Amino acid sequence: MTRRFSHLAIAAFAITLCLSESIKAQSMSTKSENGCATVTVDGRTVLKYFCEPHPYKLYISELYTPSGVQILRDSPHDHVHHRALMYAIGIDGVDFWTEAAQQKPGKQAADNFSTSGASDASGVTVATMNQVVDWTTADDEVLAVEKRNIELHC
Repeated sequence: MTRRFSHLAIAAFAITLCLSESIKAQSMSTKSENGCATVTVDGRTVLKYFCEPHPYKLYISELYTPSGVQILRDSPHDHVHHRALMYAIGIDGVDFWTEAAQQKPGKQAADNFSTSGASDASGVTVATMNQVVDWTTADDEVLAVEKRNIELHC
């Protein structure tokens, strides 16, 4: 049986990096290549998101503060299966946390990835990434479908 989620609240990230008038973004751009989406603000990278499985998960691999400090750790030596800012669960006995191939972990399959950027009425710039994520078994049986929405506000 396939479970359908219109939104998984925990998996929908809203990230606010710049709040004060003095550091509002002048320009924001998004690009996607080689399975990774990158958001830049005023010419510097502020977020990287693996929009294709790396190796089993879709996740934010890098997130920078306004002063340029990268605050995430991706696959540290003592938890190599932990991917920076990720969401992993178990569904019907399938583990989406591990990455040990012999354990047949579940995987997230990407579909319909899109990005956009715009400024709202107050001048805040928002980059939005939308994606449909199929949560599948190692044998590609779909257990759940997620509509993921990631927003970056500057």
